[in-house]
Amino acid sequence: MVLQRSGTPLGAYAIADHLTRATGRKNHANSIYRVIVPLEDAGEVLRVVTLKGWIATDPGAGPMIVLMCDGCKTTRTIPGLRTFVMVQDACMAAGFAPARVAIEVVGHCLTCDTAASSAQ
Repeated sequence: MVLQRSGTPLGAYAIADHLTRATGRKNHANSIYRVIVPLEDAGEVLRVVTLKGWIATDPGAGPMIVLMCDGCKTTRTIPGLRTFVMVQDACMAAGFAPARVAIEVVGHCLTCDTAASSAQ
């Protein structure tokens, strides 16, 4: 799958371009959207709101926190069940019913942070 090999979130147009190059047949973004929605519902892809794209994920992993490196642009996930429960509880206490919760953290991975530190 294109998203599993990417390492960074891809939008529908980028996925369509990758598939067009891989198959030699033109793929359109609207077709990608039709496929992505059921994959997202099944927990096989995760929408990265900040970067307007998707990443592959393990459907059995539960809620995930997305970590995005500003330096190398890689994205990874970490388990976030406790954090999501705290957010849900806080919303309930405030009388708010969230339709969807996305927790995304932007910063630097260890490699980029180390490189930036040694450059100073």
